[in-house]
Amino acid sequence: MVQEQKSRLVEQSKMALEIKTKQIELEKTRKDYAQIISQVNEEKKEIKQSENLKKEIKIIENELEKSIKDRLKISKTIIKEKKIIKIKTKQEKDKARQQEIGRKQIIKERKIVELLEKKSKKMDQQIKEKNQKIKQKQNKIKKEIEKKNEILKIASKPKKKPLKKASKKYKKTK
Repeated sequence: MVQEQKSRLVEQSKMALEIKTKQIELEKTRKDYAQIISQVNEEKKEIKQSENLKKEIKIIENELEKSIKDRLKISKTIIKEKKIIKIKTKQEKDKARQQEIGRKQIIKERKIVELLEKKSKKMDQQIKEKNQKIKQKQNKIKKEIEKKNEILKIASKPKKKPLKKASKKYKKTK
């Protein structure tokens, strides 16, 4: 019996040892399992982070594409505006040139009008002077005619000889 007990004890101690090693292995496996789970959880977190980053990258790419399109639109608008400004500037320059030409032409025409007015005044003055001279001559001729008529009246009453003298005077006055 003692041997039997011994063998049982040996067996039990072997079993206890086996159980202990199994427990140690189980504990080790649990630790490994916990470590693997924590690694898996970390990797899941990293995967979620990477998926979030992918989403953010896609959002940023979309925003970038949108901003590129907006910039293209803006640059096209700027180019159009520049063309419009060039055209308007050219039109304004042409307008300014035409106005300058018109202004110079108006100045020339004013000078011409002034010269014509001066000439007109001068001619009017000359016409007035000539008219006055003509009136003076006309008055002088009228006076001479009156004198000759008087001489003719006097000459026709008495004698014809004084007529000759009057005609000589008429020739002398001319």
